[in-house]
Amino acid sequence: DDDDDEEDIENNINDSLDIHDTVYQKQNPSMHKKKIQRKTKEEDHEEVNIEVIDPEKSMDIKTSFPETVVLYREHWKKFLIERTHIDEWNCIYRATRDGWLARNFHSLVDHKGPTLTLIRTTHSAVFGGYSSVSWRSPSFGELSHNDRQAFLFSFRRRLSGDETPILLKAKEGGAQVRHASESLVAFGTQDLVVASSSNSGNMQSLSRLSGEFVLEDGSAAPPYLLCDAQQFVVSDIEVYIPV
Repeated sequence: DDDDDEEDIENNINDSLDIHDTVYQKQNPSMHKKKIQRKTKEEDHEEVNIEVIDPEKSMDIKTSFPETVVLYREHWKKFLIERTHIDEWNCIYRATRDGWLARNFHSLVDHKGPTLTLIRTTHSAVFGGYSSVSWRSPSFGELSHNDRQAFLFSFRRRLSGDETPILLKAKEGGAQVRHASESLVAFGTQDLVVASSSNSGNMQSLSRLSGEFVLEDGSAAPPYLLCDAQQFVVSDIEVYIPV
């Protein structure tokens, strides 16, 4: 009877291990497998798959933004992953694919939760913003929300060509994220605004930092830090949501 009880216990342990391995593998697809030997009661050896964290493979940068045509540098992707603590993003809107009008944007992006907006201009500046608040398109006027988690970033400056990532966090107390049916995204007063048909040269898309977003040390940023100009023409926009 004791032998039967021990065998039942061993079988339960094996079943638990198999279930744990399967669940862990599904939750951690980027982890690699390592084969180990485990002794059974009869001294036989059984191969068991155990998921082992490899620090070099724990963040798969190349698959984080698989659809992007804006983020062409791997260290830009890493920067966003580390800042948001999210390593998988799904592209729900791309202007060159889905249309440049504000209504094209809002039909695909509104009420989707936190979003990451990536912008590339005709002068090859790359920048954007993150909002933890869902975008909306009110029927009349404009809605404004205070977002303590919002931030802006610049990856490539137009004039210098510098590609060092720069982060602009919301000031203490938060920054305003504005929602309007005639524009795509609007951060702060004019800190970053992307208008409808931003590829047409209508000069309504602009960035002039007003103090709602500050450098990481809390100091004020130069007004045209994002793209070296107050107005810009867009070559593409991408909007991502967490997977």
